[in-house]
Amino acid sequence: VMLDKNKTLQNTSRPLNVLKDTEEYKIVFGDKITQKTNQIYLQDQPVDIFFDRYPYQTYKKQDPLQNIKLLNIQNKCVPICNPREFTEFCKDKWEFQKYMLKNNILMPPIAQNRYQYWIKKWGGIAVAKPRFGSFGVGIELIKSSPSPFRKGVNGMDPTIIQKYIQPPNGFAGISVRQLIQRNIDRSWTFRTTVARTSLEDPIVNAARGADIRRAIDVLPTTCCEKIQMMSKKIAHILGKISPFVIEVGLDYVIDNNFEPIFIEANAQPKGKLKGLIKNKKTHSIVCEHQSVLKHPFTVMSKWIQK
Repeated sequence: VMLDKNKTLQNTSRPLNVLKDTEEYKIVFGDKITQKTNQIYLQDQPVDIFFDRYPYQTYKKQDPLQNIKLLNIQNKCVPICNPREFTEFCKDKWEFQKYMLKNNILMPPIAQNRYQYWIKKWGGIAVAKPRFGSFGVGIELIKSSPSPFRKGVNGMDPTIIQKYIQPPNGFAGISVRQLIQRNIDRSWTFRTTVARTSLEDPIVNAARGADIRRAIDVLPTTCCEKIQMMSKKIAHILGKISPFVIEVGLDYVIDNNFEPIFIEANAQPKGKLKGLIKNKKTHSIVCEHQSVLKHPFTVMSKWIQK
C-alpha cells in the first residue's frame, strides 16, 4: 500500500487505519519515492501476493504494477488479485458489454457510431460517455450527435452513447453499487447495497456529489431483492474470468418502475462503504466497513498457503 512520503497512516485520507498486522498477514505501508525519471514502490520488500486495489489514473505515475524494479526483486511468480487483464476489461465499456450480453446479462443498448440515428431511435435522448471512463468524468445527457472523442480521466477516449434510462418520479437519477468480495473457497460475499441519489444531476455518481444511503432505505424491497439475484448471476460470470478476481463493484441504474438495470462493473471500487458512514454512522455500518477493508487481505493470506 503506497502513501505519499509526507503522509502517515493516521492522517491519510484512505480509510486504512483500521488495518493492523495479524498472524495471518502483514500490511506494509511503504513510502512512494518520486524521482525525475522513475518512481520506486515498496523498495526491497519481498511480496507473496499483490492486490491491485486503488484506481490508477496515469499509467507511468500512479500504477505500481508498471514498476519493473518491484517485480524484478521477487524470486517467484507472484499472483495478482484483480489482475491487470481483468481491470482493463472492466474499464472497456464496449468489450465488457459485448461479453456480458453473450452471457445473457441484459444491459442498456450502446453504440459507438451513427450517433444521431440511435439517439432518435431511443427517444431523442442518450447518455454520452468515454469508452474507458470512470468517476463520472465526461458523462452527459445529449440530444444531438456528440463528438467522436471526449475527455476521460486518462485523456481523450472514443465516445460511446447509451440509451437513457428514465429515473423514478422525483429523482434526477438513482444508481446502485453492489460490492462483492471473494471468499477463501472462491464463493462470494455480498456487502450492503448502496444507493446513490440525486434530485438535480442525472449522472448519479458519488464523485459528483450524489447523496449516499443504504439501498433498503431508498428502494422497494422487491427492487433490492432483484439486485441481489442479478448480482449473484453476474458474480458467477466474472469469477470464471480469473481465479484471482477478488473484489468488484457492480453498478446499476433504477428506472421509473423501480426496476434495476445493470450498466457496468468496477474492478477497482474506490469508496467501499465509506460514504454510508457519513450519513449513517451506526455501529453495524462501521463494523462492516472495517470488515470490507480487511476481508481481501485475510482471503489472500489463505490463498497463498494452499
